[in-house]
Amino acid sequence: MNNPLISHLSSFISPPWGSRWGVALSSLLSPLWGSRWGLALSTLVFSFFLMGCQGEQANDKWPDGLTVDTLLPMTPVKNQTQNPFCWLFAPLATIETEHLAQGDSVNLSVRYLARMFLYEQGMRYYSGSSKGREISLRGTMPMCLQLLSRYGIQPYDYYERNQIEEPNFKVLARKVMKTADICRARRESETEFERQLNELLDKETGYLVRYVHMLGAEYTSREFAHSVCRPNEYVMLTTTDSHPYNQWVDLHLTDNQWGDRFYNVPQDSLMQYIVRALRSGHPVGWEGGLHGRRSDDHCMTIIGLAHTPQKRYFIFKNSWGTERGRNGLFCLSYDNIRSNTIAIMITRDIMRVVK
Repeated sequence: MNNPLISHLSSFISPPWGSRWGVALSSLLSPLWGSRWGLALSTLVFSFFLMGCQGEQANDKWPDGLTVDTLLPMTPVKNQTQNPFCWLFAPLATIETEHLAQGDSVNLSVRYLARMFLYEQGMRYYSGSSKGREISLRGTMPMCLQLLSRYGIQPYDYYERNQIEEPNFKVLARKVMKTADICRARRESETEFERQLNELLDKETGYLVRYVHMLGAEYTSREFAHSVCRPNEYVMLTTTDSHPYNQWVDLHLTDNQWGDRFYNVPQDSLMQYIVRALRSGHPVGWEGGLHGRRSDDHCMTIIGLAHTPQKRYFIFKNSWGTERGRNGLFCLSYDNIRSNTIAIMITRDIMRVVK
């Protein structure tokens, strides 16, 4: 019999074909519709367009006969829409669940950190420190914690309160680069570019709040961040046999723009950390591949354990809205995660427990 925790979750709803990629694909293949070649080609091309952290091909359907063993509390599932910010959503969701599991309610603004990231990328692009490269919005989980440390964080209801439609940060990044190019051509000062940059970000993402008020106390964004995530509270683990174990290593990932290092542990130890964390009431930030290979495709938060008579599973909180998976939750097998994990984010307390 299925666990009763599952019964309230909505059934899988297939993603719509009404996206701009679907329209483009329809026009491209219109002469072939009705043939088996048209069907095969459309499937192949559409699958290709869906790759990337804003819409990978993942198995939305949960296995039959699944029993949930552990399910940690969580904030409402969010939707990254077309923005490649899974590396922001997953760490913040991990911090949120960590607090909820301890009886403390917190809901954090991804858009605030996305704005500060684009601000920093824009300043680097203008100064030339990006060496002429276009602004990239992709990243890894440690970059989220770096942003949190540098710029702080704001509650979801503070920054998202602006009621501005979720920005398309890819389009916004192009506007930032265009503004920088114009300012450089006019020999504008860095201060003037920064003023124009903040004006653009205010318009497109919402105005910043100077102070956060919580439980009668007033915080700056950085002070609030330190109250929800202590310095060095989390550690990033990886497992690779190309480096010695039990030491910090460099992972040459395309998205690791800031060269963050990961602590390398044996694969069995990594899996033990994940299971022990969940059984102890701690979520796990996860980064890895969703396509049956060990690639850096996506980030999510592991919030539960489950099983069928045949297999063990992990339950993930995703950032693709509630229409994917079961109310936004995904279920991936133990063997899948063992084979396709690039990195995890856990509290240091778990490392002290598991030896």
